[in-house]
Amino acid sequence: MGWLKDHKAKKEAERKKEERKAEIREMTGSVVQQNQTGKAGRKEGERRQLDAQRANEIKKAIDKRLREFQNECRLRDCEPEAEEIIYEQLIPQVSSVRLEGDLDDAETVAKFVLDSIDMVLLAIRQGDTYAAVIGVNFIQEWLAKLATPGFSQHFADPNYVRACRDKLELQIRIENNERLIEANRAAAAKIKKDFEAGRVTGTRAQNEIDKIKAKNALLRQQNDPMQKQLAMKEQVISKTEMVQIMTSAGSARLGDDMGTVIDQVADVTDDLNQASKLMDKLTQNDTASSRSSITSFNDNSNSISSDEPATLDLSGL
Repeated sequence: MGWLKDHKAKKEAERKKEERKAEIREMTGSVVQQNQTGKAGRKEGERRQLDAQRANEIKKAIDKRLREFQNECRLRDCEPEAEEIIYEQLIPQVSSVRLEGDLDDAETVAKFVLDSIDMVLLAIRQGDTYAAVIGVNFIQEWLAKLATPGFSQHFADPNYVRACRDKLELQIRIENNERLIEANRAAAAKIKKDFEAGRVTGTRAQNEIDKIKAKNALLRQQNDPMQKQLAMKEQVISKTEMVQIMTSAGSARLGDDMGTVIDQVADVTDDLNQASKLMDKLTQNDTASSRSSITSFNDNSNSISSDEPATLDLSGL
C-alpha cells in the first residue's frame, strides 16, 4: 500500500502547485497568449519550439514596455538619468533574462516587471517625476536577478510576488513623502525670509509655519508604518529566496519564520491603513494651499502690534 500513499501525496502536491499557479494568474494576469494547439503527448522538440516562441514573446513584451517607459520619461521631463538607464542598461538587459524551466513562473516574472513599470508611470503621470529614478533602479535590480539561472522559481510563491510588488509601491510613496517634507521646509524658509525682510508680520508668518509643521507631522506619521511595512516586505523576499535554497537540505525552520513575518506584515498593514486615513486631509489641499500661503505674503502686511514675535519658531519642521 506504500505506492498508493506515495501516489496520493504526489497528487496532493500537484494540486497545491496548480492552486498556487491559479492564484498568481488571477493576481497578475497574462503577458502573452499561451499556445493551446499542442497536444499533451506532443514530441519534445515541438514542446521546446513552442516554449521558445512563448519566451521570445515575453521578452518582446518587456522590451516594448521599457521603450514606452523611456518615451514617457522624455515627455514628462523626468530626471535625465532615468531615461539613460532605460536605454543604456534596462533594454539591453532584457536579452539576458533567463526564462528556462516553468514558463508559467517566467510569465509571472514578466508580468511583475510590466506591472512595476505601470506603477511607476502612474506616479509620474500624477506629478511625481522622481518616481522614474526609483522605478528604473528597482527594475534594473530585478532584471539582474532574473539573469540568474533558476531565479524565476521564486515567483511560484504568491506571497513573494505580492511582497515584490508592494516593495516598489512603498518605496515610491515613502520617497514622495520625503520630498514633500523637504519642499515644505523650503516653503518655511521662504516665509522666514519674508518675515526678516518685513514683508509679513511675525504672527502671520508663525501661523503659516505652524500649518507646515502640521503637514510634515502627518507625512512622517504616514511614513513610519510604511517604513516598517517595507522592512517586513523585504524580509518576506529574502526569506523566500533562502527557503528555496534551504528546502532541499530539509530545513523547516525558515518556513516557520516566513509565517511569522507574514503575520507581522498584516499587523503593520493595519497601522498603515490608519495613517492613510489621517493623510486624506493632507492630500486634499496640500500643494495648492502651500503655494497660496507663500505667494500671499507679498500682500500688504504692515499692521504690526506690540505682541508681534521677534523671532520665528521653526522647530519640528
